This record gives sequence, C-alpha cells and structure tokens, in this order.
Amino acid sequence: MEFKIKEIRLSKGITQKYVAKKVGISQSYLSNLEKNKFNPSAEIMFKIADVLKCKVDDFR
Repeated sequence: MEFKIKEIRLSKGITQKYVAKKVGISQSYLSNLEKNKFNPSAEIMFKIADVLKCKVDDFR
C-alpha cells in the first residue's frame, strides 16, 4: 500500500528530523516509510499521524 506521509508532512512544513524525533524512529527509517519501502506497524502510523495532526486514514 502506498502512503502519503511525505506529501502531508511537506504540506505542513515539518521536517523528517522533527517527525522522526517525536515518533522515536530514525530519520532514515522515516525516509524509507515515505518511499513506501516498509510497511510500518499501526503504532508507528498512529504516532506519525499524531505528530502531523492528521488521521491515519489521511495517509492513504
């Protein structure tokens, strides 16, 4: 499944570094998620959504 994490993050002017730090993941892992190289756990998706102030469904 392709996620729109990067699109949403950029539209809000938030850096990968900021999101990764808040979520507790590495910036390289977040980058790979944005490139749809991994399927993240539901927990990670909810944490990213919380940082970006959106719903997980918005990533689809």
